[in-house]
Amino acid sequence: MPEDVEAQSSPSQEEAKALTDDTNVEIVKAAPKEKEEPIRQKGLTKEELMKYANDPFWVKLRLALFALFWIIWVGMLAASVIIIIYAPKCPSPEPKTWWQKGPIYKVDPSDFADEAASVPFFQNVVEDLDYMVDVGFNTLYLGNIFKKSDGENKVEDFLAVEATLGSLEDWNTLSAQLQQRNIKVIIDFTPDTTFSNTELQNVVKTWADRGVTGFNIQSDQIIENLINNDQDARNLILKLRETLDSIVPADDRILTAFTERNLAELGPLYGNNVQVNHVGPLFHLVTGKSLVESLPELTATNVFDYVQNVQNALPNNSWPGIALSSSTARVADVNIDMVDAMNMLTSMFKATPILRAGDELGFTSAGTQDWSTRNEQAQETLDGQNTHYGVVQHMAELRHTETILFGDVYNNEIDGCSVITRVKKGNPGFVLVINFSAQNSTLDISQIQGMGETVRLKQRSVGSEGTNPLEEVKAFSSKEVIIESKVAKLFTFVPNL
Repeated sequence: MPEDVEAQSSPSQEEAKALTDDTNVEIVKAAPKEKEEPIRQKGLTKEELMKYANDPFWVKLRLALFALFWIIWVGMLAASVIIIIYAPKCPSPEPKTWWQKGPIYKVDPSDFADEAASVPFFQNVVEDLDYMVDVGFNTLYLGNIFKKSDGENKVEDFLAVEATLGSLEDWNTLSAQLQQRNIKVIIDFTPDTTFSNTELQNVVKTWADRGVTGFNIQSDQIIENLINNDQDARNLILKLRETLDSIVPADDRILTAFTERNLAELGPLYGNNVQVNHVGPLFHLVTGKSLVESLPELTATNVFDYVQNVQNALPNNSWPGIALSSSTARVADVNIDMVDAMNMLTSMFKATPILRAGDELGFTSAGTQDWSTRNEQAQETLDGQNTHYGVVQHMAELRHTETILFGDVYNNEIDGCSVITRVKKGNPGFVLVINFSAQNSTLDISQIQGMGETVRLKQRSVGSEGTNPLEEVKAFSSKEVIIESKVAKLFTFVPNL
């Protein structure tokens, strides 16, 4: 076998000779091809072109093409305008008015009893107006200011003021100061059923000229009759509303019914066919029992039920008011640690917050109120501390955002905590988390509709200590939101819509 391989590998004699032959091989270079001259295209001369420039056929063609260009251009422009005008688009929401933004500040003479001992009530209120502006209140509710019969609560003169509150001159001064600060004012007014149209118009016009922008019907009987569809009561309110609408400009007027009844009963007070701007034929704004009296106990479950009731109990498009406290009870009476939490909660609704004077400072109903706390908390807030005053001030600013005024509301209860979320496409989202339990919690809120991947702390409650340092603004994963016991935190986020 090796021999065969060698034989196959050895070259033949002819091949060997070819490999070793010294025969010279001459390589001949090919002759270059002649370079072809490129074909040159010769254009028309100027003289030749000018023949066509003035040729009637080409002149007409140029003019026709020029006209056609502009006809097409104008047609495309017109088509674009038509498309813009007639193309389906999302309607712009009706702008919210002053009484929908709130919050409303309820000032009762009894809350200033000690101060009013030396200074008339109206003058006291004048001194507090700058404070109200700083906090963010845009509406003042004063209750009944009419002259009453001696020893009775019955109105004696609807055109005069109660002497114990101050003089008519004091009122005019107060009204002028309110108008300078663009603060609206609401007073109680229960028209007598025997009023003629002329008498009713006289009362409304007189007080409208004196700066009153809203009237509140403070009559349990009228409210009861309206709920029961009593036609006389309905005609009375319709007559009052018609008078108000004819005298007070649309941007200033409001007719309210601040009641102590369950909110679910109050649908008939708006009237039929409430418009998308939340205005019906009867009352503009209706409130039920205060939040503190509506919640038998401050728990996440009770708050969840309350929020559901506010959202679903009233007619479509109606706009309610949410009174935090009543004339006899405040949140601080129930749980002083939760004052800020409830103040923050009222600002998260599609509703107008109504605060009784002192709610923004964490007052209780018991004992004499120390109104010097206003200046102290205002200064502490300026110094970078977190206070009850600062919380309400911050939430009042929030009321003017597109998300709070127009956004969707999502109500959740997670591990003993209330989670209220507001979202609107194209705007920052807000989520309020309130921990009612006795333990700290870490919540996963990432599955709430519209929730972003991260949240950023915007505001937190103060609690019974009255003040605490502002927390550093940090971003957290929405899957791990830490919330301490008896604490409320407001976060902002970029909605995932």
